Amino acid sequence: MAKVEDDLKVQPHSPLDPPSQRSLPFVEVICEKSGKIRRFSIGTKVGFAVNLINKKFEAEGGLGIPSASHIEAVKEGY
Repeated sequence: MAKVEDDLKVQPHSPLDPPSQRSLPFVEVICEKSGKIRRFSIGTKVGFAVNLINKKFEAEGGLGIPSASHIEAVKEGY
């Protein structure tokens, strides 16, 4: 059990933090296929983000993961 706890990494700013603690200059994109979290600055075009994510998949050998096609936006509390 201790090993599992050691492998967990707590991010300093979780999407579940109150809004007063979430005033960060970036947007986190959680990839459901790979499980990776990528950060983009506010105002980044969605097409650019999808293209960059797909290029990283290709650079990592594809990992048997199909290309991303869209980003789903979620706003906490609504």
